[in-house]
Amino acid sequence: MAISGISVAKKFREVRVSRRTQKQTHQASSDFCVPQRFIAGSTNQYILLAETFYRIGSVIFGGGQVVLPMLVSQVVGPGWVSTTQFYDGMALTQALPGPLFNFSAYLGAVSSGLPGALVACFALFAPGCVLILAVSPFWLEVRKQPRVALALRGINASAVGFVFAAVVMLYGQTVASGADAAVVIFVAALEGGFDVPAPLAIGAGGAFGAVLNLLVVGSKAI
Repeated sequence: MAISGISVAKKFREVRVSRRTQKQTHQASSDFCVPQRFIAGSTNQYILLAETFYRIGSVIFGGGQVVLPMLVSQVVGPGWVSTTQFYDGMALTQALPGPLFNFSAYLGAVSSGLPGALVACFALFAPGCVLILAVSPFWLEVRKQPRVALALRGINASAVGFVFAAVVMLYGQTVASGADAAVVIFVAALEGGFDVPAPLAIGAGGAFGAVLNLLVVGSKAI
């Protein structure tokens, strides 16, 4: 009887520890995935979209690819779009003409329809447009200064590092099999080695990936 009571008490303690651990894990996951925003407590989706994309456009430097890791955190994290929708839209945007920042219109549309597309696109482009209008009157003279020219070389090198980090992040989140890796190499060869236009390279990569998956090649996860 005493042994049975001890067993029950031990089991009860294990359940309490398990529940507490699950709660802490869930809280940590939520803190990582859902970003803190400047507009605390707002429930208006359009305001949240405008604040998020304007903030991203204000702090991102180095080109369109650099914005992708932050978009994953700020847009996929809160659940505005799913991971599948995000990467499908990224592929679609890459296959279309125009800058990668047009991706913001897609994300806004998936999240909140046509008004969301307009809000997200305008908010992401606005900081750069304001900066260009503010700096352009004297930028041509400033860039001729030797120290500024040296700084620009370092900034360009930093931008390359940002793009490389974005590539590493995207590879880790989207390449899950040997077939995926083969498509990456194939499209990179078309784009970098043979100067195939991006829309054609993406289309060829999609066809190549479909063939590989139909043939069950590289189905083992890597």
